[in-house]
Amino acid sequence: MWSILIYRLVRLHRRIYLANMALSYFATKSWIFKYDKRLWLRTQVPPSDSKHFQLDGIENFEYTSYIRNCAWGAKLYLLKEGTDTFPHAKRHSIR
Repeated sequence: MWSILIYRLVRLHRRIYLANMALSYFATKSWIFKYDKRLWLRTQVPPSDSKHFQLDGIENFEYTSYIRNCAWGAKLYLLKEGTDTFPHAKRHSIR
Protein backbone atom coordinates (compact mmCIF):
# COMPACT_ATOMS: atom_id res chain seq x y z
CA MET A 1 0.00 0.00 0.00
CA TRP A 2 2.76 2.45 0.88
CA SER A 3 4.55 1.78 -2.38
CA ILE A 4 1.42 2.76 -4.35
CA LEU A 5 1.07 5.98 -2.36
CA ILE A 6 4.74 6.86 -2.81
CA TYR A 7 4.50 6.09 -6.54
CA ARG A 8 1.50 8.42 -6.90
CA LEU A 9 3.19 11.19 -4.92
CA VAL A 10 6.38 10.91 -6.99
CA ARG A 11 4.36 10.98 -10.20
CA LEU A 12 2.40 14.03 -8.99
CA HIS A 13 5.59 15.78 -7.91
CA ARG A 14 7.16 15.12 -11.31
CA ARG A 15 4.16 16.63 -13.11
CA ILE A 16 4.25 19.72 -10.89
CA TYR A 17 8.00 20.04 -11.38
CA LEU A 18 7.73 19.80 -15.18
CA ALA A 19 4.92 22.37 -15.28
CA ASN A 20 6.98 24.66 -13.06
CA MET A 21 10.01 24.30 -15.34
CA ALA A 22 7.87 25.08 -18.39
CA LEU A 23 6.47 28.26 -16.80
CA SER A 24 9.48 29.43 -14.78
CA TYR A 25 10.92 31.62 -17.54
CA PHE A 26 7.66 33.53 -17.90
CA ALA A 27 6.99 33.68 -14.15
CA THR A 28 10.43 34.99 -13.14
CA LYS A 29 10.98 37.66 -15.83
CA SER A 30 9.74 41.21 -15.66
CA TRP A 31 7.57 42.00 -18.66
CA ILE A 32 6.90 45.49 -20.00
CA PHE A 33 4.27 45.86 -22.70
CA LYS A 34 4.13 49.15 -24.56
CA TYR A 35 0.83 49.90 -26.17
CA ASP A 36 1.38 53.36 -27.64
CA LYS A 37 0.67 52.13 -31.17
CA ARG A 38 -2.50 50.40 -30.01
CA LEU A 39 -3.75 53.63 -28.49
CA TRP A 40 -2.93 55.48 -31.72
CA LEU A 41 -4.68 52.79 -33.76
CA ARG A 42 -7.72 53.09 -31.54
CA THR A 43 -8.05 56.75 -32.52
CA GLN A 44 -7.70 55.91 -36.24
CA VAL A 45 -10.46 53.31 -36.47
CA PRO A 46 -13.80 54.81 -37.52
CA PRO A 47 -16.77 54.18 -35.22
CA SER A 48 -18.46 52.04 -37.86
CA ASP A 49 -15.52 49.62 -37.81
CA SER A 50 -14.99 49.65 -34.06
CA LYS A 51 -17.78 47.12 -33.53
CA HIS A 52 -15.86 44.61 -35.71
CA PHE A 53 -12.43 45.23 -34.16
CA GLN A 54 -12.18 45.02 -30.38
CA LEU A 55 -9.70 47.73 -29.48
CA ASP A 56 -11.35 48.65 -26.20
CA GLY A 57 -8.64 46.86 -24.25
CA ILE A 58 -9.14 45.97 -20.65
CA GLU A 59 -12.51 47.67 -20.21
CA ASN A 60 -14.42 44.76 -21.77
CA PHE A 61 -12.07 41.96 -20.75
CA GLU A 62 -13.76 38.79 -19.49
CA TYR A 63 -11.55 37.52 -16.67
CA THR A 64 -13.63 34.45 -15.86
CA SER A 65 -13.41 32.97 -19.33
CA TYR A 66 -9.72 33.93 -19.56
CA ILE A 67 -8.86 32.07 -16.33
CA ARG A 68 -10.98 29.09 -17.40
CA ASN A 69 -9.17 28.92 -20.75
CA CYS A 70 -5.76 29.25 -19.06
CA ALA A 71 -6.53 26.38 -16.70
CA TRP A 72 -7.86 24.29 -19.58
CA GLY A 73 -4.76 24.97 -21.67
CA ALA A 74 -2.38 24.26 -18.81
CA LYS A 75 -4.03 20.91 -18.07
CA LEU A 76 -4.20 19.95 -21.73
CA TYR A 77 -0.82 21.12 -23.05
CA LEU A 78 1.49 21.44 -20.03
CA LEU A 79 0.31 18.53 -17.89
CA LYS A 80 -0.58 16.40 -20.93
CA GLU A 81 -3.95 15.39 -19.49
CA GLY A 82 -6.73 14.33 -21.77
CA THR A 83 -10.07 16.07 -21.87
CA ASP A 84 -11.71 13.03 -20.28
CA THR A 85 -10.26 14.03 -16.86
CA PHE A 86 -11.92 17.48 -16.85
CA PRO A 87 -15.31 16.41 -15.38
CA HIS A 88 -13.55 14.51 -12.59
CA ALA A 89 -11.30 17.51 -11.84
CA LYS A 90 -14.33 19.81 -11.75
CA ARG A 91 -16.13 17.57 -9.26
CA HIS A 92 -12.95 17.35 -7.19
CA SER A 93 -12.56 21.14 -7.24
CA ILE A 94 -16.15 21.68 -6.10
CA ARG A 95 -15.71 19.16 -3.31
